[in-house]
Amino acid sequence: MWLTSKVLFKDYYVAPIVILFAAFLLIIFTEILIISVRVQQPWLGIQLENYQQDLFVTKVQDDSPAHHKLFEDDLIKGIIWKDHYITLNGNVLKGALANKNFVDFHNYLALQTKLEEILKHEKRINLVLGNNEVVSLFPHQNTPLYSLELLFWGLFISNTIGLLIGVMIWVYKPYRLESVCLLIASLSYFGAQSIYRLISSRELYINADLLNALAGLEAFFFYSFMCVVVILIGFYPNKVISKHYLYILPIVFLVLTLNYYFK
Repeated sequence: MWLTSKVLFKDYYVAPIVILFAAFLLIIFTEILIISVRVQQPWLGIQLENYQQDLFVTKVQDDSPAHHKLFEDDLIKGIIWKDHYITLNGNVLKGALANKNFVDFHNYLALQTKLEEILKHEKRINLVLGNNEVVSLFPHQNTPLYSLELLFWGLFISNTIGLLIGVMIWVYKPYRLESVCLLIASLSYFGAQSIYRLISSRELYINADLLNALAGLEAFFFYSFMCVVVILIGFYPNKVISKHYLYILPIVFLVLTLNYYFK
């Protein structure tokens, strides 16, 4: 049987089923981390969408703090906090890597810090709508697991399938360049998409320090994925680039990744 055959690692052998079991453990451990962080976020019970740089409500949970206070298609313009007005627009929902430069990135993190302080430490928040109406909400300090949208779980399924396909191809043909590339690509895709799931499922904010760390990690996974895809295209099924690119491309993408850490 293929699953009980042996894969050689230098001086010892490992059965493919053991490697698949390790992949399942990675999936479970990652999912526990993501859900743990996500459910500790304050909850308003709304889904928001960026439409032409404006922030619109697309869904309101029935048993949420926003029920009967906010409605679909409401435009949220800002928050009133300690006599200050904080402007909100569709950019509050964008991913960390979507910022064009590091000035925008630091402003993005500063806004996330303000929103965390408001939602974590204030019992009531005052949202300003498009018609200048002020709506007061009392956020719950934790997000119910059942309130996570279907896209969150759909991405989990696709991430898991992609990772397992890459692992199975590698354990079947472990010593070929293309199978190694597919394994690294599947691991990188799984990591990047796991971070994307966490960030994109938030209502308004994620802790700025965590977001800053996740941005660098997501960049690492993204560039790793791009690197092995370029190598795979260049060497399979026919070699069209020099073998030197096997060393040059990882260095280039590593420098791009470090750019996110050292700014």
